[in-house]
Amino acid sequence: MISPEFIPLPQPALFDGYYGREPGHPYSFRVRPLNTKKFWPSADLAVANKYLEVPFVQAPEQPYDVAPRDLTMAVTDVMKRHTPALFDGAFLITEFGNVLVPSRDSSQIFHVGDWKGPIFLEDAYSPAADPIELYGVEGLRTGDTWKRPYIGSSYTTSVVGTKVVLTARKGKGTLGVRGYFEEEVLPLLRRLHWDLKMQFLVTYGGLLLTRVALSAKGDPEPPVFCGILDLDRWKSVVATL
Repeated sequence: MISPEFIPLPQPALFDGYYGREPGHPYSFRVRPLNTKKFWPSADLAVANKYLEVPFVQAPEQPYDVAPRDLTMAVTDVMKRHTPALFDGAFLITEFGNVLVPSRDSSQIFHVGDWKGPIFLEDAYSPAADPIELYGVEGLRTGDTWKRPYIGSSYTTSVVGTKVVLTARKGKGTLGVRGYFEEEVLPLLRRLHWDLKMQFLVTYGGLLLTRVALSAKGDPEPPVFCGILDLDRWKSVVATL
């Protein structure tokens, strides 16, 4: 098994790449006090109408939880360097492994390092059980419900005439992204649901997730697994945004 590893930058650097800027950072991880004690990374998950904070844990057969510890130090370092309350502990591990720390209003995005290897979380349904690999796909098929935290790089699409607009930085859109996006990514999304506007995530490692539709009550349906992207080809799509 490949061991999780966080490789910090010598110091935080402003990030100039794509970052989905949703208010409140709903698709991010958080660094916050664990059991009112030390700060630690975790993910939010709704289970039976309860919101849980699911912590990172050490990988099976690994003696120490060094990677989550080092990641925590890098995120909190950004929080300490800047005006109090400007950063709230949110961070994202992009599909390419970049660890990004956004300010509350996303006006500043810092790249603090890179994550390598799997991400393990406590099993939210059975905390005493073995940890789960957050983005493990064994047994998953297209259309299966995604029962883990819905976290990743966020993108939206909208239809303008006969073209599809893919979100870009600063609220602008890129019209008609040819090649890999139109030929392979869109068909994966359309197999499950298509609307005039659609939000989806690309997770660390390249999993494609989306929420299928709104229920009759107006509440979001559980997210679903769409497939796995070729990250080398997806990188060329993100470069256009």
